[in-house]
Amino acid sequence: AIITSAVLEVYNPASSWIRVAYAINAEAADNSASFSGDSGPASRARGAAAVFSDTDTLWSAGTWNSLGQMTALVQEVVNRPGWQYGNSLSLIAQGLGGQWGRKFFTSYDGNPAYAPRLTITFNLPAAAANSYVEPEFYIDPQAVPSANAGFNASALRGAAPLAVQFSS
Repeated sequence: AIITSAVLEVYNPASSWIRVAYAINAEAADNSASFSGDSGPASRARGAAAVFSDTDTLWSAGTWNSLGQMTALVQEVVNRPGWQYGNSLSLIAQGLGGQWGRKFFTSYDGNPAYAPRLTITFNLPAAAANSYVEPEFYIDPQAVPSANAGFNASALRGAAPLAVQFSS
């Protein structure tokens, strides 16, 4: 698949204006395992592609805020030789600023309706699209030149870095 857009958005339950700096990478894994106490975000290998941000933009309470384009991160995982449809993807954020930098957003565990959302738009190469049949659906490249994917997200609570795990 050719990822044409991947936007990560988070819901802000309270106003946040303090400067925050962070880097986001995808886990360098074909199929990201669930996080646990023994296997948290800090212990995971990260891909080379990264999204960096350093902002003091006000996030108003009750709004969705974009953390930016994650296209290169998602494409890096999809390009892995062992990746296949249905695998899980983890995005891991690491704070880069001072100890007081923070923004607040809701996790899946806090409220599933306001879980972080990753909206992916992709195209299938013509050769792959013509032979790609999945038990749950079929993508006809002539009828649907691009498609969107939706994912459920959960955030691991606890020590930094923050990780958001997506699964179809």
